[in-house]
Amino acid sequence: MAKNHGVRQTKGTFKLVGKAKGTLSDRFQTDMTFDSGRSKRGVNFGVMTSSQNETWVVMDGFDADKAIFQKYDPKTKSNSKKEVEWDDRFDFDEEGYQPMFGVRLGLEMDAKNKPVIETMFPYDAAEEVQTKLSDDASVYVEGQIDIQSYVKDGEKKRFKNFKITKLYAQSKEVDFDAEDFKEENKFEQEIIFMSIDKEKVDNKETGRFIVSAKVVTYTSVEDVEFIVENKVIAQNFKSKLKPCTMIKVMGRLMSRVDEAEQPSEDSWGDDEDIKQGNNVKFREMVITKAYPESIDKETYTEEILDSVSRAEEEFGNTVPSSDDDDDNDVW
Repeated sequence: MAKNHGVRQTKGTFKLVGKAKGTLSDRFQTDMTFDSGRSKRGVNFGVMTSSQNETWVVMDGFDADKAIFQKYDPKTKSNSKKEVEWDDRFDFDEEGYQPMFGVRLGLEMDAKNKPVIETMFPYDAAEEVQTKLSDDASVYVEGQIDIQSYVKDGEKKRFKNFKITKLYAQSKEVDFDAEDFKEENKFEQEIIFMSIDKEKVDNKETGRFIVSAKVVTYTSVEDVEFIVENKVIAQNFKSKLKPCTMIKVMGRLMSRVDEAEQPSEDSWGDDEDIKQGNNVKFREMVITKAYPESIDKETYTEEILDSVSRAEEEFGNTVPSSDDDDDNDVW
């Protein structure tokens, strides 16, 4: 069973504006019923933020014995909580209380063409998305970046989930061909810097750089790579950051096709073309800014990170699901 290690987690978030895709796919709905009798509702769909770029996002929610609501008191800066039976959650309506760990959802528009926003338990929000979201719908999405790993056949495999916390319909349709179109696709992530090296393909430098870093999740330390294209940012990383230094970065979530894997115009293909499918598409997190005021040289050390890794080995790896702005002082 996974156990929290007590070390401060590094947070990651994302924001997207684009068009939904994949709602007609068999993988759009990811509902499950477990042997215990519990059930999960979920969705998995893509957001096209340009004609060539997409990010796939997820939402999962589980039923429970109790529905927990919370209310924030700004005077005491604390939350008060109230519990009701799970089946009575739709009848609870005390002022100021919202579902705990709720998702902000607004897929219907009011008379002024503004989204009607409601905070819902993820279990209910997923059902709402299943019934009301369609392909090509213009949407705004915010969420958290969840980086996990698991061991399969002795090999450690890592994956990223982009978990939705806000999903709104857009009053203005996203038009990738409009003259004033500007792609809205970014992430912010606290990373523990380890090293930076020049990217090479077939032993040739590409002009880009690879940042090797770590992130601390609730139960583990995960290795993760980022791309840097700006040479000034790369030089600052190389000259000003030592291993195990935490820094907050901002960037773009990018999907690109590996040109080397694409058939030439004269090619008639081969037996493996069908199997490749979308495997030639790569997901990258491209750093475009870093915030030096966020630098933390004290919290993380090799010894602390190693202790988290040992705890992970002792208590077990994460079990995967069946589905696999404003500029302040920046570099």
